[in-house]
Amino acid sequence: MGLAHSGMMLGSAPAGSEPVYPTAGINDRLGAIGMVFGILAALVDRQRTGVGQLVETSLLGWMVNLQVVGAQIAANTGQDLRPTPRDDANDPLYNYYRCGDGTWIALGMLGYGNRFWPHLCTALGRPDLATDDRFADQDSRELNRRALIAIRDECFARVSFEEWDRLAKQHDFISTKVNALTDLVTDEQVLANGYLEQHPHPDLGTWWYAPTPIPIPPHPGQHPVRRPTLWARQPLRARRRRLQPGRNPRLGEVRSRLSQPEPVKPDEAPSHADLMSASGALLGVQGAYE
Repeated sequence: MGLAHSGMMLGSAPAGSEPVYPTAGINDRLGAIGMVFGILAALVDRQRTGVGQLVETSLLGWMVNLQVVGAQIAANTGQDLRPTPRDDANDPLYNYYRCGDGTWIALGMLGYGNRFWPHLCTALGRPDLATDDRFADQDSRELNRRALIAIRDECFARVSFEEWDRLAKQHDFISTKVNALTDLVTDEQVLANGYLEQHPHPDLGTWWYAPTPIPIPPHPGQHPVRRPTLWARQPLRARRRRLQPGRNPRLGEVRSRLSQPEPVKPDEAPSHADLMSASGALLGVQGAYE
């Protein structure tokens, strides 16, 4: 609901397109980070002034704040800021392209066009473009951007990602692979910085976690430890809510699944439903007991 109400679903889609659901968990995650931010600020204020604070926030507020640039432009100018279609990007050196093996790469040479332009032409086997009047400078490349992007598409289609990666390193281009989420567990930079880590899980075996990327030595954050299952205190919760255990078949089914998880076979990956149940249990218990 926060994604829809905040304008993010339409704000993430090119003009004229259907609303886009960015990815799972953004609203909840950012709302939690915002609450932590507020709590820490309140603790510092209490330490300095001796006065306690009531900390309040909302998922909607943080979704609007995440889009601060687009939201303020829209509020002050009436311009409905949307993503630019790839084939109309005003700077072809700040765009993304598909290599011949299907891998997408992104260029990030915004504002450095004149520095990198001749080297990029040479690297992609089209040195003649460096002296083409249509692309002689930044303004010319923007004016003729559609033609240039089409030419670049042809050039990148002739090289594999491995070949492009070698060229990018050789010429010191600002470029990266466009990763899928499934690529992150093998990404050198992600792993080297500890943005994904493996730790034992009591029910699922070795499990990947994404810890908060703010290391504070010598007291780094810890990975999640086992907490009570969501329904561990269910009888007490049931009395408080005037519900009896087993009265709601759906709740009983969930309780059974969470309190008596089936062992994960080594050759079987957990299903989507299992992952959602496990994630929901962890998040729910964290909110209820911490």
